[in-house]
Amino acid sequence: MESIWLEYVWALLILIGLEGLLSADNALVLAVIAKHLPEDQKKERLITEFLWHLFFDLELFLPFHLSPTSGGYRR
Repeated sequence: MESIWLEYVWALLILIGLEGLLSADNALVLAVIAKHLPEDQKKERLITEFLWHLFFDLELFLPFHLSPTSGGYRR
C-alpha cells in the first residue's frame, strides 16, 4: 500500500515540474512577442495573455473534477 502512495507522490511531483517548465516556456514566448510592441500595449498584452493562459489551464483541469462520471460532481 505504501508503494502506491509513493508512486502517486512521484507522479504528482513530475506533473508539477512539467507544469512549471511549460509555464516558464510560455512566459518566455510571451516576452519575445511583446518585446516589439510599444510600451503602452506591452503591459496590456502580457496581462491579457497571462489571463488567457490561466483560463485555459483551469478549463482543462476543472471538467475532470466536475463531470458526473468522475465522482466529483454530486446532484
